[in-house]
Amino acid sequence: MKILIVDDEPRHCRGMAGMIRSTRSHAQVIIAKDGLKGLEAAQINRPDVIITDIRMPNMDGLTLLSHLSKGDYKPKVVMLSAYNLFDYAQQAIRHGAFDYLLKPVDIDKLEEVLARIEIELSKEAAERIQAQYIQERLSMTVTSHRKQLVLDWLFGTLSTDGRRELEVTGVYQGEGTVFYSVFRPGKGSFMPEKMNSLLSDVESTLSEYGNALCVALPASGPGHGEGHRYRIELATIVHVDGDTWRERCSNIRVELENLNARWSSYGNMTHTVGPNCTELDKEATHAYRSVLDANQFLFYDRWKGVLFFDELSNTCQQHSFELDDEVLMKTLQEAEESTAVIRLCQNAFERLAKEGQASPNVVKEYAYQMLSKVKNHFGDRLGTEPVKKIIETSVEMISECESFSALMSMLEVCLAEAHSCWRRQKHDTRELVIDSCIALIHERFTENLSLESLATHYHFNVSYFSTMFKNRTGKSFSDFLIEVRMKRAEELLTSSEMKIYEIAKSCGYRDTKYFARVFKKHSGMSPESFRHLSMTIMPKDEEL
Repeated sequence: MKILIVDDEPRHCRGMAGMIRSTRSHAQVIIAKDGLKGLEAAQINRPDVIITDIRMPNMDGLTLLSHLSKGDYKPKVVMLSAYNLFDYAQQAIRHGAFDYLLKPVDIDKLEEVLARIEIELSKEAAERIQAQYIQERLSMTVTSHRKQLVLDWLFGTLSTDGRRELEVTGVYQGEGTVFYSVFRPGKGSFMPEKMNSLLSDVESTLSEYGNALCVALPASGPGHGEGHRYRIELATIVHVDGDTWRERCSNIRVELENLNARWSSYGNMTHTVGPNCTELDKEATHAYRSVLDANQFLFYDRWKGVLFFDELSNTCQQHSFELDDEVLMKTLQEAEESTAVIRLCQNAFERLAKEGQASPNVVKEYAYQMLSKVKNHFGDRLGTEPVKKIIETSVEMISECESFSALMSMLEVCLAEAHSCWRRQKHDTRELVIDSCIALIHERFTENLSLESLATHYHFNVSYFSTMFKNRTGKSFSDFLIEVRMKRAEELLTSSEMKIYEIAKSCGYRDTKYFARVFKKHSGMSPESFRHLSMTIMPKDEEL
């Protein structure tokens, strides 16, 4: 992605460039110091995105936007201003600005705008590819000329002469609707020669409900990545009786599901059924556009590959993502199993989806934002690079997810790996703390050490610290400390002539009698007996 920053304040340019590179290291950032330089840079480099200040010398941002709106090159322009003036925002929108941000720019708001731009650019790229192939696939059931007339009719570009020709065929008049079918071949399983059979099967299935005419539309074209498969798009005009349309919809659904099943060994097929048109000649173009818009909602598995246009809500819905960032991060860090954070995420996205009524682009945008926040949460901690790479790869794949279940599966893998990484990091941290504690005990065992004092020293709850210590060493803190002290006592009793009370003091005991009791409990004999026994055994060992 190319991004042009236009601002006469160098500090703001550097700051904006830094924010962009922190989340998009692959982005090419270009800087211009005023609107005039920005216009030149835009014409030479043709960036995807232009982020421009409004008030600048030589040429202001609104004038720059006005110049850009006149040509065929249409970048996404985001306006910046330190002044929250409605007039500025109004002029910016009138000239085609994508969005309007106030200085100082918040990184989260910038990230949200760039994420929406990326989704829009991805959509436009797909539409361009589709347009490039618009003339490449012709119907196998009608002549090329007649098929072109049908396409012109659906696209709303049919000429007067073309209307007369279609009127003769009879396809142009009467009641009916438009079916939009998409077939995605499986890898290596669909051969070009099967195209005739596919068209014929779709047409014959729908002919049971009225006179049907099926034409092949352009495919999405070759993909950008290995393994991407083209898709075949079909439009079928069916003359149906409006009085029995609603009654027959359930039968149509069953027949379309059966059609999908017949072709399932070759690939995946879906259908969008348009609204009933009382006058096809006047309403077919609108019906076709309606099914194209509705087709995106087959992203949701709940429709099972068949969606009727009127099953979608007609109201404009407000979308909110009910997943608190703090709750997500806390669950990610503290849950024992990854299923807890995965369930939290799935529930939030299912609510956002509104039973298949929410725009898939909205869902994908929130998925992008969530993964970006999870990645940023890890920061630059050691050992997190693998999981950050997985998240980055998943973010790139979001736009390619063709179903809600595929998106959820991808998020599940990401969150599970993030949770695992966090657990490993916490485990490693605990081990380092306890290892440090063990070293401290060996160094300062003669002092009045206590579990409470060490827990405070390492900033842990006493109970939690006790559990950590026992899990790491296999012994309680007091048992471990006694073992260290007794080992030292045995060494002094064997190798020195120190008095018992001196040895007790050297091992951290001020009370000699208490030391003797602890020693006897540990070794099974008194300090004096242990010394006597060691002195008796040692000569024999030397002789050996």
